[in-house]
Amino acid sequence: MLVIDTNVILRYLVGDDVEKADRIEKFLRTKTPFLVNDVVAAEVYYVLRSYYKHPRLEIIESLRGFLEQSQVKYNRPLIDKSLDILSEHNIDFADAYTAAIALIESDCRVITFDLDFDKIAGIKRVEP
Repeated sequence: MLVIDTNVILRYLVGDDVEKADRIEKFLRTKTPFLVNDVVAAEVYYVLRSYYKHPRLEIIESLRGFLEQSQVKYNRPLIDKSLDILSEHNIDFADAYTAAIALIESDCRVITFDLDFDKIAGIKRVEP
């Protein structure tokens, strides 16, 4: 299976390079399956938020739309839960992802000093 890099998704979502965006659109129409790994999903969010200054909820909507295409494979439970948490709380992707892991794969406890975790339903923040 092909693995997609962050810059390709960014060119597609931002459309600031029309020639590359058109090439990506053409590729997507082939329905060739490809994988978006967790790090790439995080990096797309981070770059759109920090460099492009896109609003948080707009990024989540765009990223969800991209991931929902039939040929896109990704860690659906973890990334979807991360995006759910991001849509509810103004926190960074890494914190949302960490909370999602805690909620899905462990006992909902996170060892941290970061008070943002107190905002997330179901998470128990534990200081070391």
